[in-house]
Amino acid sequence: MEHSAATLAPSPAQAGWNRGRARATAALCLTAAAVIVAYWAVWFTDRPLLASSTTRGYLDFEDAFPLADAWLTAALLLAAAACLSDRAAAARLWLTVAAGSGVYLFSMDVLYDLEHRIWFTGGGAGVVEAVINVLTLAMSLLLWRLSPRR
Repeated sequence: MEHSAATLAPSPAQAGWNRGRARATAALCLTAAAVIVAYWAVWFTDRPLLASSTTRGYLDFEDAFPLADAWLTAALLLAAAACLSDRAAAARLWLTVAAGSGVYLFSMDVLYDLEHRIWFTGGGAGVVEAVINVLTLAMSLLLWRLSPRR
C-alpha cells in the first residue's frame, strides 16, 4: 500500500491541536505581544509609572531589554500566525522559541531584582516588578504547555 507524504504527516488533531485551542493560543500570543509593546510605550513616555528604582544601574539594566523583548514579540506574532493558519509544526517551533525566550528574560530579571532588592522597595514599585516577573514565567510555561505535541 502506497502512502503519500501528506497522508503520513500527522494531522493537526493528531498532533494534539484543534481550531479552538489554536485560536486561544493565538489570542494569548497576541495579548502578550500587545502587553510588551504597551510596556515599552509607557517606559519611554512615562518612565516613573513603571520604574522600580531611579538608580543609574537599574535604568541601564531595563534599557538593555527592548531588543530581547522585540525578539520575544516577533516569536509571539509568528506563533500566533502559525496557530491561526493551522500549521502545527510551525506553531510548535515558535511557541517553543517564545516560551524559552520568556523563561530566559524572567531568569535575568529575577536575578537582578533579587541581587538589588528591587522587589523590596517601598511604594509598591517592587510589587509591580514582581508581578511582571510572575506573569512572564506563567505566560512562558503556558505557551510551552499549549504547544501542539507530536
